[in-house]
Amino acid sequence: MKKLLLGLGLLVTLSANAKEGGNGGYSYVCRGQDGKIVSARLLDLWEPETFSTFQDNSNSVETQIDMAVKKVEAFFPAAAQKLRALIASEMAIIFKTGRKLPVTNDAIPRYATDPGCNYEQVARHGHNIELEKDVLEINKEIYEDPSFSNSDRAALLIHEAIYTSARDRGEKDSNKVRILVAKLFSDVPFSAKDKSRVDDFIGVGERLYIENDMLLYGSFKLMGTDFYRGVAECNGGTCGVRRGTEVECKLTVAQSGKVIASISEKSTIERGMKEIKLAPIPLPLSTSDLSEITIEKTCTQTIISDNRPWSSGTLSLYYGNSKDQEKNQGKILFWENGRSTSMKRVLNPVLLYE
Repeated sequence: MKKLLLGLGLLVTLSANAKEGGNGGYSYVCRGQDGKIVSARLLDLWEPETFSTFQDNSNSVETQIDMAVKKVEAFFPAAAQKLRALIASEMAIIFKTGRKLPVTNDAIPRYATDPGCNYEQVARHGHNIELEKDVLEINKEIYEDPSFSNSDRAALLIHEAIYTSARDRGEKDSNKVRILVAKLFSDVPFSAKDKSRVDDFIGVGERLYIENDMLLYGSFKLMGTDFYRGVAECNGGTCGVRRGTEVECKLTVAQSGKVIASISEKSTIERGMKEIKLAPIPLPLSTSDLSEITIEKTCTQTIISDNRPWSSGTLSLYYGNSKDQEKNQGKILFWENGRSTSMKRVLNPVLLYE
């Protein structure tokens, strides 16, 4: 049974020789009294307790990499293509060393080790002075040990590929990446949160994944400027709307043709900003029909002259949890800014329900 790592002692040990930051892979290695390896597994595949990970030697490393990437390809085709390119980049810079690698400080394992076992660095990114280039150093003793299966070897390369991209996007440790890798090498299906993390780490904006606790919310901002004087003025063809003109704007959100939310408000044009907020809509929107979402905006106003429409302002639509909504944050679903008084846009997010 794995014991939760509650103390700081092991962290101090792990970090003692670590450089700042770091980027590499941990293994869980048990050794006999003679110092030889008894068993070795990639931390990503050893760590899970609630499900089993593969330990397969019947399929090659390349085959298992392909099988894992195809799982991503099933819901994120472009991300899978990017992942293949990242893996190829990692494989191109592999340098196997017969020496122990200094540990990095970005793994933060969840469990204490058993007697005779330790966390050991199996791979590490760094600059090789002798070769005068950046390499992915791999501990040859661990990587080629028979107990370190082809599943472990394939998972290591996928870990390095995903985590390299994740670090570039601001991820500080490998905990979330490890659980993704573990699920890629198991029979456990990806949850909506897992797929959202794939999007965060290597995604290219293909899909929108929404969980049950998420909200759809947004705002419609109307801007009055110095052009909107108390009287109509036409200078060089630019005309203003009379101060005090009443404008009515309506925003409608529909799913598969059925209106699920709408706001309508009349505003008097003045200088400054007027914001109309869309009340949060709990998601999922519909458990029976998961097809398109349509956003429609219309504004009516009095035109003073030459048929120039009043600038209708900015429409923003987001999704996030209640805390995101309170802070007016979240992932943007749609943003439109322009002088059009009407707009209809069809979105095709993939809505996931758990």
